[in-house]
Amino acid sequence: MKRIKELFDEFKVVFSGKGGVMDTVIPPLLFLILNAVFGFQTAMWSSLVIGMVIMTGRLYKKQPWYYALGGVGGVGLAIGLALLYKRSEAYFLPTLVGSAITVVLLAISLVLRKALAAYSSHITRGWKLAWYWHPQVYPAYREVTLLWLLYSTGKLWFQYSFYMRGEVSSLTLLNTLLGWPALIIILASSYLYGLWRLKTLHGPSVQEFIENKTPPWKSQQRGF
Repeated sequence: MKRIKELFDEFKVVFSGKGGVMDTVIPPLLFLILNAVFGFQTAMWSSLVIGMVIMTGRLYKKQPWYYALGGVGGVGLAIGLALLYKRSEAYFLPTLVGSAITVVLLAISLVLRKALAAYSSHITRGWKLAWYWHPQVYPAYREVTLLWLLYSTGKLWFQYSFYMRGEVSSLTLLNTLLGWPALIIILASSYLYGLWRLKTLHGPSVQEFIENKTPPWKSQQRGF
């Protein structure tokens, strides 16, 4: 129960309704439904319109609109590519390229021994960067980054396979399922595994590292 509450607290900000998740989830869900019922053209333009409506609503209510703007920009680029290449599957080129870049960055970070999961945590939490490179801390972030790499590689493989076969419906369903739903599972798994791994490594917690305490350490008890 303690870990479940921790996970809830970690994700509470994301699902607080103040912008972000719904701005990115609604357009692809609408696209999925309309593409199945009315076809690609209707789904494509409707997803752009709903994205613009969401962004307008955010601006009117003076709420954060950055995610909505990013969503509109992404949909607009996708539509432009679909029209340019005159192929429905070209709509998914931006997500395909994005997945490829993610795989490359994750792989490079592991090769350079500067795991991307560590930088992600540092940016999000503001913890001292040097702590992540401690020999009894870094392996946890390296292994979580490897998990991300395996997931991202599998996602890219399926995206590329469906794209080459021109399977628009399969691409739509894949990107929807492997969007926020899969991301939540990956982040939750990363958090639980990461905390467990930090404890097995018996390294210092962030506070112990800052205070330059000597072992034995209590290790990180919360937050990854």
